[in-house]
Amino acid sequence: MNVKLRSLYCCILLIPVINYSQNIFQSNLQMMFQPNINFSSASSYEGTVLSVFHRNQWVKFSGSPKVLGAYVFKSKGSNAFGVSFFQDKVGVHDDLQISLNYSYSLQLTKTKYLSFSLSPTLNQKRSDYNGLVQINQSDALITSTSNYSLFSPNAKFGTYLYSKNFYVGISTPNLLDNNIINGTKVENKFDFEKINYNFHIGFRKKLNKTNNLLASSYVKTVEGSFLHTEFNIMWETMSEKLGIGASFKTSKEIVGILRVQIMKRLMMGYAFQYTLTDLNNYNQGTHEILLVYNMSPIERVKLKTPRF
Repeated sequence: MNVKLRSLYCCILLIPVINYSQNIFQSNLQMMFQPNINFSSASSYEGTVLSVFHRNQWVKFSGSPKVLGAYVFKSKGSNAFGVSFFQDKVGVHDDLQISLNYSYSLQLTKTKYLSFSLSPTLNQKRSDYNGLVQINQSDALITSTSNYSLFSPNAKFGTYLYSKNFYVGISTPNLLDNNIINGTKVENKFDFEKINYNFHIGFRKKLNKTNNLLASSYVKTVEGSFLHTEFNIMWETMSEKLGIGASFKTSKEIVGILRVQIMKRLMMGYAFQYTLTDLNNYNQGTHEILLVYNMSPIERVKLKTPRF
């Protein structure tokens, strides 16, 4: 392993150690299934919905991030409630998250709805430093905390305004700051400056009977960090059965996106991310796959908001 690659790998491993409480998983398909970033959007569905999601980042790069997630929720009338699970693994660090999710929606007009959500969450943060190659045998961090497994509470909040061809939402994935101290305990506190914010907006433009144009944007930020922005566009055809799109990120990445309505109840999304920085020389891209299944669809009483 050359010096440049070794330095890059060490930086990636140090990110969760220094700022582990802000380790929020990444996704290129969040606009296709918005409950992943804002459970308030679950109110735009009807029936019982099951979703599974997997992201394999920087393929062939040792210790690169991998995310696995699952959602199940039921939306009926003004209420939506369910449970979600996410595992975010980066190098020797493993972040498990289980959330109970609830959303309530208000009908503002005949064509507009506003929903709010709250999700109490339990996090388990695990690290196994035995998996590292120890260069300095007297490294205090590794010798004193070879591994740990700590639990901490948290909560998510979101709000979501939507109509048939438009939506806008804002959410936070962490109302509390969970700070790990010496690998032995977790300090939980509310710190306004440590809260992450997600902002997403999108619209659908009907072109003709079978074709639509969808556009969206996603912004996330936290105090002291750069503003991450994504711009997405998708051509939807065959009466919404097929979608082909692309995304550009200010973190210098481009993404190709495919959405297929396999059956009436089953949708599949796939994304391939290509890095425009030197990191591209050391990996084979990032792959994501998403499956969304409506287990018991019923006649919609709410509007179908854009899913991208």
